[in-house]
Amino acid sequence: MSEIVFLHAETKRVQKVKKTEITKTRIIDVAVRLFNTLGYEKTSMDDIARFANKAKRSLYYHFTSKEEIFQSAVAQELTTIKEQLEPLFTDESQLPSQVFRSYFKQRMALFSASRVYPIVLGYEFSERHTLPYENFHSCLSKFEQWEHEQFLHVCERLPQKEGNNPVALTDMLQMLIKSLDTMFFVQGKYNDYKDTFLFTVNEITKGIELQIRENNQTI
Repeated sequence: MSEIVFLHAETKRVQKVKKTEITKTRIIDVAVRLFNTLGYEKTSMDDIARFANKAKRSLYYHFTSKEEIFQSAVAQELTTIKEQLEPLFTDESQLPSQVFRSYFKQRMALFSASRVYPIVLGYEFSERHTLPYENFHSCLSKFEQWEHEQFLHVCERLPQKEGNNPVALTDMLQMLIKSLDTMFFVQGKYNDYKDTFLFTVNEITKGIELQIRENNQTI
């Protein structure tokens, strides 16, 4: 009998956890839509509660503030993007140039569909903002650190020649792609420049492939 009671209690606990996660996801989704339509600063907890069809006390049960909702949205989005990009680095049979080509293309495509990242970038370069940058900066830092580690691993597979410093190359590639993020997703130029971006990626990776072939011929 005690085992049946335990199983019943455990089932109720799991159902409650699932219900809580569904509610939190609903709140985050509504909040993100409001952040994109009204703007972060003009969106209030009252707005989020009304559009999510939730009592305000229910909102505060799940989140202590609008800032926490936004931070959760950032973390959720970056985690999803990272999970979709990770498989690109696991196939060791791919040449470094092929890995970078696939990564740059897919990364930009994923961020172009992002609903939160452009808001973060916009406030990052704004002189006036009320976002608690220190709170969500940790989410960005974790993604950038992961990206840097993957880039370095790929760069270390390149031919070891004079002038090829894997750490320096990794830093420059990440700096380049981060600068494009601002132009593409804050200034909204991704669709206009997409074809040129893909052409540039192809040309750069062709150069890397040429270096690899030349190195293999001399071995």
